[in-house]
Amino acid sequence: MNIDFAKTKYEVREYLQKTLARLSAKHPTVRVKKLILWGYGFGKIVHVRLETSDDKAVFGGKPGEYDDDEFGRGVSFQETWPDFYAAGEDESLELALEDGSIVTTSWREGNDAIDKPFFNLLKEILREADLTGLNKTKRLQLSVEMGSSPLEETWIYRG
Repeated sequence: MNIDFAKTKYEVREYLQKTLARLSAKHPTVRVKKLILWGYGFGKIVHVRLETSDDKAVFGGKPGEYDDDEFGRGVSFQETWPDFYAAGEDESLELALEDGSIVTTSWREGNDAIDKPFFNLLKEILREADLTGLNKTKRLQLSVEMGSSPLEETWIYRG
């Protein structure tokens, strides 16, 4: 099984930047306290989740697909990633990275076969994100969280 992680990175980066631009345009006075890229590798999806200075204005009490602090519809890889249910335990998963290298994992690792490399990719995307136009608090927290996994990392944005 193969996944083009370079394409995945591009799609998530574009989704993140468009989502943040839409937030800034729709709620220019709302400050972002925490920006989370929430991924679910086996579910083939990424969402932007937020904590803001005015969550009621941003979210309006509407429930999200996975959590109530999701901003936007998320980006899905249902069409571009392989069917993980079809993988045998001894089958490997090859991830083509942006630099042309290949990372190989094994389904013997369970969901970690996709979650660990996807977690690292999401951290890279968030660290590289252009946040210059975002109205943010002085101690903006950036975070990557993986659904159905203990993988989580939070850090302070240093601009």
